[in-house]
Amino acid sequence: MRRRSAPSASKPCNGIQNRRGSGLADAALTTLLTYAAEHVEQIHLSVAAVNERAVGFYRRLAFETFGTAPRVLKVNGVYVDELLMVKFLR
Repeated sequence: MRRRSAPSASKPCNGIQNRRGSGLADAALTTLLTYAAEHVEQIHLSVAAVNERAVGFYRRLAFETFGTAPRVLKVNGVYVDELLMVKFLR
């Protein structure tokens, strides 16, 4: 039987507020991307469009925005869009 390989991976990830600026997220995601490069061709994620810090973080790691999911979240009565991002590993 032939083994199938997954062309992409997706995993929810939430930040830990009291560790901001520690480099922990950068180290963890860099390790994940190194491992993933051996197993998948691309990684997708979504992030709240208003979360400029997270959007900038993912862009620094070469994630690209490929779309917007409108009104995915509702925070304090205000709708928030999510940016859909991808990083091609191969």
